Amino acid sequence: MVASPIFMLGPGTADALPAVSGEDLGGTKAVTYRGLRLDVPSSWAVHDLEARPRTCVRFDVPALYLGTPGADQDCPHRAVGRSDGLLVAPATGGEPDGTLAVGAAPAPTGTAPAAGNAPAGPGAASVDTTPASTASEETTHALAGTGLAVTAAYGESPDVVTAILERVQYTGPERTTPIGEPADLSATSGPAGSSPEPMFSDPSRTASGGNTPRHLGRGFDTCTAPSLTTMRAWLASPYRTVGIYIGGVNRACPDGNLSASWVRSSARLGWQMLPIYVGRQAPCAFQDDLGPIRPTNVAQQGATAAVDATRRAQRFGLYGGSTIYFDLEAYDTGNTGCRRTVMQFLHAWTTQLHDSGYLSGVYSSAASGIRDLSDAYGSSSFARPDAIWTARWDGRASVWGEPHVPDSQWGTHQRLKQYRGEHNETWGGRRLNIDSNMVDGPLGSVKYQYAVTSRIGLRARSGPGTSYPAVGLIRTGGLAYITCQQAGSQVGPSAVWNQLDSGGWVADAYVLTPGRPGYSQPIPRCAAPDPR
Repeated sequence: MVASPIFMLGPGTADALPAVSGEDLGGTKAVTYRGLRLDVPSSWAVHDLEARPRTCVRFDVPALYLGTPGADQDCPHRAVGRSDGLLVAPATGGEPDGTLAVGAAPAPTGTAPAAGNAPAGPGAASVDTTPASTASEETTHALAGTGLAVTAAYGESPDVVTAILERVQYTGPERTTPIGEPADLSATSGPAGSSPEPMFSDPSRTASGGNTPRHLGRGFDTCTAPSLTTMRAWLASPYRTVGIYIGGVNRACPDGNLSASWVRSSARLGWQMLPIYVGRQAPCAFQDDLGPIRPTNVAQQGATAAVDATRRAQRFGLYGGSTIYFDLEAYDTGNTGCRRTVMQFLHAWTTQLHDSGYLSGVYSSAASGIRDLSDAYGSSSFARPDAIWTARWDGRASVWGEPHVPDSQWGTHQRLKQYRGEHNETWGGRRLNIDSNMVDGPLGSVKYQYAVTSRIGLRARSGPGTSYPAVGLIRTGGLAYITCQQAGSQVGPSAVWNQLDSGGWVADAYVLTPGRPGYSQPIPRCAAPDPR
């Protein structure tokens, strides 16, 4: 079959042409979007997000998505697994993993290539589809001169997406591709001279104190982050914790709305964050389309996943002291070798998270991952996670009395339970497909920024009271970056103290928090009440 020429988009004509066009080319089909031509497998679905913005962008099915994902995608409650897929959309700034030089379409005989385009031909766009860490197998690149960016995801091998990206061609006008430098998410803005964030050592320590927020109440999780409009509407619900999928090779839904700005805005509305990472799965997992833990270098894979998880957590504004939950899908516990692989992987996951200043959580089914973790609870050679999240859809909204893990284990605000699976709920006129959870455990740590009101500066102390030694100073007019609040010694009208992202403490009486002299929403408490 002879290919017809691809659309030639010149200045002033791009908006007049259809956003998407495609033509079959035997085993592949050519798709053109805003002057960018991609040859993708004929079996791939092609979704025009500009025409259907509620389409759920999913990387667990082979597909090409064109356009900016809608703010309110019609996604399932959860989706795990990974196939090959691409998302091409107008670039919006931020920091991509790299920039691609894009080839021009072959010029007609006797004409020169369009100005600003790279030489034509396969291989003009060369990309290493392996991200900085291979754990996520998902990468975003700006496409130079096109005003577009591409997110590529792949399963066990990047060969398919690499072949597609090496052959992309561009015939549109030269457009600026915005590349903004995001805020420095790793920098702390605490007082000068304050101590660094605490590091955790093995064996794992109980999640009881420090700057790790906890919550007691109900939460929900869904495949992709809802719009802020929906998050505001859902304040009418009984939920106050939202599960967010931050990465992993088996994460099906990409970032979508999820960003550091989204996290900050949702937190200010009163939402607590529950970070979820869907990394490599048990080789004997019941779901057959999951990327498995490979048989060699198992511990290295677990550590690599943890490094990638902390990197992505920081990208979304979730700082040291946060708990990141590894999503471990159900597997065959009768396979002894497989169980051994899982526990070796999780040991390395927890150890690396602790070394990075984060807490470790594990989500799994009650009868597989949670039972195996319970069996290893007292082992001196296994770094147990700081919290467990049990999936048992019995409709009972309680973290206690579970058949596969005694109440004596993970008993200090270290438990979550997913008690109801896929279902729709509507609050404030906005419908979501969700799982429901009971939360009594550690969450993601978000900074809340408020101005200091003291005219002479505000001393930060090593504990929540004036008797603790000073560890730094926030100057007059400066900002306090707060992670949680706790009762301490009385200062003026208030006994509330704020813990800073640096680990120091400042009296709330001298910070412009919205609830002073009492506790402020949405800032979490540094400790949760005992529910029993």
